Amino acid sequence: MIGSVKSEMQAIYDEIKTPHEYGVVLSGSGNEGDFDSVLVDCPHVFRMPDDNCWYMTYVGHDGVGYRTGLARSKDLLHWEKLGMILDMGSSAGAWDRHNAGGYIVRDQSWGNAPTLHKHNGKYVMLYLGSSEPGYENGTIAIGLATASCISGPWEKHPDPVLTPLDNELERGAIWKIFVLPIDGHYVSFFPAGKFADAGHEWMSMAYSDDLIHWRREESNPVLKASLDQGGRAWGERQTGDCEVVRIGSTWVMVYFTDSPYGIIDSFAVSKDLVHWTESHIPLRLRNQPYNCTFAHKPCLFKHNGVVYHYYNAVATSGSKETRTIALAASRELGPMINRAADSL
Repeated sequence: MIGSVKSEMQAIYDEIKTPHEYGVVLSGSGNEGDFDSVLVDCPHVFRMPDDNCWYMTYVGHDGVGYRTGLARSKDLLHWEKLGMILDMGSSAGAWDRHNAGGYIVRDQSWGNAPTLHKHNGKYVMLYLGSSEPGYENGTIAIGLATASCISGPWEKHPDPVLTPLDNELERGAIWKIFVLPIDGHYVSFFPAGKFADAGHEWMSMAYSDDLIHWRREESNPVLKASLDQGGRAWGERQTGDCEVVRIGSTWVMVYFTDSPYGIIDSFAVSKDLVHWTESHIPLRLRNQPYNCTFAHKPCLFKHNGVVYHYYNAVATSGSKETRTIALAASRELGPMINRAADSL
């Protein structure tokens, strides 16, 4: 049995590995007043067949809070920013007054371009929000927004749809949520908790029929700390920000974790979406100037035989940190772009 699991892990790794680092494809603007002046994060890529272009929703930060932006590309390599599409709550008492980091819901099957999912005829976005100022302060909950056009306007559900429980696992925070549509129902995965408060952020799971009412998996967390064959810790503090896709008969979760290699992307496999076996195989390494601090938060898909792995690349120089979006691929795509070097 152990041999068959190791063989399956190797086969999945061979299918999804992206050894060719292309470089940084999106950065913070550096312009005061822009919603993404300080950093960009959390790429979600999809294709719009009607105009034959690719789009990316991403999260921008201006030193005050998160907002959600949109970028466009014709070749998956060169991206043009189109502006902000989801803003913070405007009223003083709004639950999302100081954050609105959105994660678009997509349909995707392995080998095909991700496309936008519709619920009741509208596009849907789950987003992270909080009412307190500062970087990721206060209670972090999940909201819902819908739109008829990807560029908006996006209409927000008035209240959070998923609020953290007051328990040892969730500890006041639900972070980036990934939603998987399955036969008219929804399965979500999200890291919960605050490791910054001497705790942890581990992967949990919930189910919904309408994207508003959620019921948690009883066995949460479904992914937490584990040891590799060498007895080294993985996920001791964090298992977070995932995507899930079915490859053959196996569900594959690509996620980030703390590891012997630092905070990087890795993957786990499952037959039922609830019970997961970690691979303990790095999908990214902190091996470039632009990702020397973290190489994490994956968006991974296969198109025309090429696997694309977008991720959040973090570098630190002195006291200055840069967060950018980088790309690696399963084959060489062209000259490397590294705009992050200019800001280090």
